[in-house]
Amino acid sequence: MKAKIFLLALLLPLTAAAQQNIMKAWKNFETQSDVTIDSEKHSIDKDPETGKKTYHVEYWSFSVPKNRFQLIESFAKAFDTDADHAYSVNQGITTRADEIQLAVGTTGNTGTAYVGSKKGSNYKYCLFLDPEDPEGNCRYSYSLDWINAGDKYTGTFMITYATTLKYRQSQSQKTQQPSMDSYYSNGVYDWDQSWFSKFMSFVTTIEKGSPTARQFIAGQIFDLTKAAPTQADKDTAIDVLNSMLPDLEKSKDSVTITIIKNCIKNLQQ
Repeated sequence: MKAKIFLLALLLPLTAAAQQNIMKAWKNFETQSDVTIDSEKHSIDKDPETGKKTYHVEYWSFSVPKNRFQLIESFAKAFDTDADHAYSVNQGITTRADEIQLAVGTTGNTGTAYVGSKKGSNYKYCLFLDPEDPEGNCRYSYSLDWINAGDKYTGTFMITYATTLKYRQSQSQKTQQPSMDSYYSNGVYDWDQSWFSKFMSFVTTIEKGSPTARQFIAGQIFDLTKAAPTQADKDTAIDVLNSMLPDLEKSKDSVTITIIKNCIKNLQQ
């Protein structure tokens, strides 16, 4: 099994040397006698016509005795070493059921990878542009999370491939704008309406459509909440947004949830 994991690691895009320290540290980590690999998954798909990668996820769950925590610490430092090559570096501790969501896939064959799904998990992840994508639309994510589980630590190391968030948002705006233009031109939404009517027009549509559609509309709400005209508008809007959060949290759409929470902060200022 170790040989298989090592072989799969060699398939990764190390030619750009962007993630070499992370992968080197992983190889060292997973071969330690005190590290137990509890489960793993390897999945790579390519477009048969172009040969371009469309889906890639590598996943290992592991456990380490509590007195060998330094093995995890040493592995985690590799993320800092490779951080200069990443376009996004993130770390923290999940305080509730708010695990990080990372996209997987570049076409219709997409999914979501969850990082730090257990409350209180420590996590680190870095995003690197695909060196074989000259347009810069695709990226690799390398993530690590771990949590104390009694007499041991359990965690996951994961690699995913997807389009960048910037690219997905640009594509979402292209598909959403015609429908939104139609929505406005049909008289459903009138820019001469009051601020609160405009606010409610967005709120009532946020639960419709895909996660990217929700995120787009949440962004419109965010811009709107920067300029609430009266305290009464602010107070009522805060109540409305707070009432939306429980349903949004069930969707595990962390991006939309984050935007809505920042909308509330705008209104509280």
